[in-house]
Amino acid sequence: MAHLLLGGLAKTISKALGPVFLPATLARAGETTGDAWNPTPGAPIDFRCRALRDEWGTYHRSNGLVAAADWKILVLAETLKTEPREGDLIQLPNTPQLIVYGNGEGQPGYQADPATACWILRCHL
Repeated sequence: MAHLLLGGLAKTISKALGPVFLPATLARAGETTGDAWNPTPGAPIDFRCRALRDEWGTYHRSNGLVAAADWKILVLAETLKTEPREGDLIQLPNTPQLIVYGNGEGQPGYQADPATACWILRCHL
């Protein structure tokens, strides 16, 4: 059964749910160059993807795993050409720009679901 989780199931889920998810952009700060005491920030890198907002469940909220103001964003892994990182920004239609973060406690800033079909992002404004 594990062989189903190694990509085939993720592709099937992406194909089935792609139209339901909204177009989004994950932005990452470019690599800095120059001296450590005078760095030059690199141009931001944008990754297009498909995502939607979900709600954290009662378990996550009541056990303090996420803050009351945290947003849960699901990103179809097949549509994102990179692995998310803490500090990335994500923009969905009609929502403010959100930052991916983890505070070292509770829910991490990002993780994949068991089928690697979606990235689960913990975000805040």
